[in-house]
Amino acid sequence: MASTFGGIGICSGGMYSSQTKIYTSNVNINNASTPGYSRQVVKKNPDYITSVQDGSLVVGVNPNAMSVERERSTYLDYRYWQEQDTLGEYEYKSNYHNQMESILYELDDNGITARLDSLEQSMEDLSTNPQDLSGRTAVLQETEALCDTLNNTSQQLYELQDSVENDINYTVNRINQLSDEIANLNEEILELEMSGGNSSYLTDQRNLLIDELSKLTSVTVIENIVASSPDGGKIVSYTVKSGNSLLVSGNKSYSLETKESTSPEGYKNISVVWSDNGSAYEADSGALKGALDIMNGDGKSGDFKGIPYYMGELDDFANKIVEEINNIHMTGYGLDDSTNIPLFDPTCTDASSIKLSDEIKGNPEKLAVSSEAGKAGNSNNLKEIINQFNNPGTFQEGSYNDCINKLVTELGTQSSYSSGSLERASALSMDIDQNRMSVSGVSVDEEMTDIVFQQQIYEANAKMIKVWNDIIENTINQLGS
Repeated sequence: MASTFGGIGICSGGMYSSQTKIYTSNVNINNASTPGYSRQVVKKNPDYITSVQDGSLVVGVNPNAMSVERERSTYLDYRYWQEQDTLGEYEYKSNYHNQMESILYELDDNGITARLDSLEQSMEDLSTNPQDLSGRTAVLQETEALCDTLNNTSQQLYELQDSVENDINYTVNRINQLSDEIANLNEEILELEMSGGNSSYLTDQRNLLIDELSKLTSVTVIENIVASSPDGGKIVSYTVKSGNSLLVSGNKSYSLETKESTSPEGYKNISVVWSDNGSAYEADSGALKGALDIMNGDGKSGDFKGIPYYMGELDDFANKIVEEINNIHMTGYGLDDSTNIPLFDPTCTDASSIKLSDEIKGNPEKLAVSSEAGKAGNSNNLKEIINQFNNPGTFQEGSYNDCINKLVTELGTQSSYSSGSLERASALSMDIDQNRMSVSGVSVDEEMTDIVFQQQIYEANAKMIKVWNDIIENTINQLGS
């Protein structure tokens, strides 16, 4: 009878196995679109039951020797986390370089070089008829338009910097939140597995959080075996490091905060420090690094050229115009023989504040066109101003136009580099993620096929049990008769 009941045991084990696999496939299908979900698989581990019956050793299969485990490649997870920070950094830089290009856009009639050209042309026109009030008014209007363009460009860069500051604060807060959640999940996973529960869902959530964290800043994830589950499995906790400092260790997390200061040039500067001791946090890469570079980069000593660099270049440009054009203008004479009058307000020497002086605004007759008093038809002083606009030695890069064109070209080169780096990082990250999904992703078609197959196995085992039941019943009846 041992072989008879052994056959029933094998068939019942087969039914149990099929039921478990069908249930697991249904769970996989229901979670196919759940972010971060890892496909569940039934693992059968050979396990035998031995006993002695009627002096003979009987060996049977243990039907419960199976487990449901998440299908996941730790190696591919680590590869993905290593590449995400580069993607996050250049995704951020590329976005803000595009916005900065829009602000400094020079291919339309409202750009700085276009305003310089219009101002120079109005001066050229006035030089042929220096006594013409309408021509003088046109020069003042074009000068004011140049000031307005510089004011607006500078203001937009300041507003963009405020936007980056908000991004940095949000990113730091999000890093803190993710670190807290990962630490909490470390504890929940430990408690659940110590009690014999299945922590696959929590483990998936932990990996999903690290996916997001690794894009915000560079991280190193270390697996620590902290205990054993009742079935002998290893319980793993994650330690998360950024640089040489800990973000997460077991159920404890370490937070960051931002500090605002002002650079020597007067521009806003944001730094990130550890909350517990105030020491500086250095972001090697990631979206946080990208935001800090855009926010603080002044281009000095080979540093990244962010918003402060372009602000500084525009301020130097405005300061040069105010200083040099005023120096020439103040030596000339207006129609009313007024002299020593600045064209630009000498107290407003940066791009955000440059403007016409109060003495000349609305007073075109005071425009110092002539180089001599009492000679209204003389336009030599105006011609000297025109020559200064085209002086190739004004800036290291050349004239006023050359300075702005060089600035725009620099930004275009940076933007192109960021876009190229983003494209490469995105392609590599996508390739690794596709490999991850080939391991842990759910194919609904494959799961449905497996369900049909397991149903057939279940039905076959059920039929075999019925056969064994008939055999036993007939045997008992014959023995009874």
